[in-house]
Amino acid sequence: MQGSIIDTVVTIFSGTVCDLVERRPMLITSSIMFFLSGLVMLWAPNVVIVLLARIIDGVVIAHAVTLTPLYISEIVPADIRGQLNTYSLNLGPLQATGIRVWTIFNI
Repeated sequence: MQGSIIDTVVTIFSGTVCDLVERRPMLITSSIMFFLSGLVMLWAPNVVIVLLARIIDGVVIAHAVTLTPLYISEIVPADIRGQLNTYSLNLGPLQATGIRVWTIFNI
C-alpha cells in the first residue's frame, strides 16, 4: 500500500522536477538508480534492505514511466511519434507479460 502511494506522489511531481532539470539527465539518473537498486537487492544482507531497495526501485520506475513518453515525443519525428509511444506504453508491457508467462509455465 505504501509503495503505491509513494509512486503516485512521484508520478505527480516528476514532470515538474524534469522541467527544472532536463529530461535526458533525469532518465540517465533513473537508469543508474534502477541498476543500483537491483544490485542492492541482489546483495542485501537482510529483508529490511531488500524492502528499502524495492521502494527505491518503485520510485525509479514511476519516474521513468512518466518521463519516457515525454522524451520520446520530443526527439522523434511527428509522423512516427504515436507509434513509438504506443509501443512503449502498451505493447512493451504486454510482451514482457507474455515472456514472463512463457518462462513460468515453460510453454
